[in-house]
Amino acid sequence: MIAEREARGRGALFLKPASMVKVVNGNIAQCLRIKDAIRIALKTDNLETHFPDMTERESFKAELVRFRKAVATSEYLANNILSAMEQSLPPKKTC
Repeated sequence: MIAEREARGRGALFLKPASMVKVVNGNIAQCLRIKDAIRIALKTDNLETHFPDMTERESFKAELVRFRKAVATSEYLANNILSAMEQSLPPKKTC
């Protein structure tokens, strides 16, 4: 992939791969922490304590679920970035 880009007169796909990997891994770690926090917030005990009204509780729960889906999408994209970076590297010699 890198050779093809260079053959067409373009530069490397990722200029600083080490820093890119660090940022992407940080994003994945943040996503996991946020998803854990959402999981805790969605527990029935917590929701009933903070939202005694059923309509407010359901509205808040729906918003949290939407936010959790957005965080999961971010994590999925970060994993895809890592995968693309690994696939763009030349294969290691096996012999």
